[in-house]
Amino acid sequence: MLIASSQLSFAATRAFKGALFQAVCETGARTEHGAAFAASKFLHPLLSWRISPSTGKAPLSLVEVRRLLTKVPQSVLIGAAQCFKQYIQQIGNSPAQAWRHFAGPMFEAVWPYEARFKRAAVSRELAALCATTGAAFDEAFSVLRHFLTPIDGGWYGVTLLDDAGVVSANPKTCLDFLWLVSGPGASGQSMELAAVLDKIVEVAPNLEVDRRLQWLEQNRVIRLH
Repeated sequence: MLIASSQLSFAATRAFKGALFQAVCETGARTEHGAAFAASKFLHPLLSWRISPSTGKAPLSLVEVRRLLTKVPQSVLIGAAQCFKQYIQQIGNSPAQAWRHFAGPMFEAVWPYEARFKRAAVSRELAALCATTGAAFDEAFSVLRHFLTPIDGGWYGVTLLDDAGVVSANPKTCLDFLWLVSGPGASGQSMELAAVLDKIVEVAPNLEVDRRLQWLEQNRVIRLH
């Protein structure tokens, strides 16, 4: 019932956190929405308190949430990554501000660093999070790169880079990012990737001879002639 109900108040979250944590660890959420909703039950109160700390004692501690994320099913870890992506789109005046002042510091404090949590399915969502951080892309990538792995089957979010305007502002970092998620060890090909690589070369012509860009062009790009 705690998972299915609406968001709890700070006081209720503190009072029922034991039962809430157990419910999250045992959730059978099968859909992306269900997993993200389950993750929001412990992330939302913490983020809300960080935005308005004058409301009193924190409903949960960073240590408690970090420990919880090491115990939840993979679906909830994926849902947690999706929650962070939603937060940077909804909080503050821009995704960059939201990342720098709220979502980014909280992510660094609670996300598990152990190698066993570095999973391809989770990486896909963290890559999408990174791609939507706007002017904070460089900073976000410096944090998130440690959790990213090559993505199988192509990456649906490659166009997010251009949509967020980060290719023009950060061509070198974009290439670093693409090499990590779409380079050796990944699979699939994409027409969208061709447009992003073209943009990188347009903004930073010196990168056209970068062997990583050439490899991506030869192995991951589909071009219609």
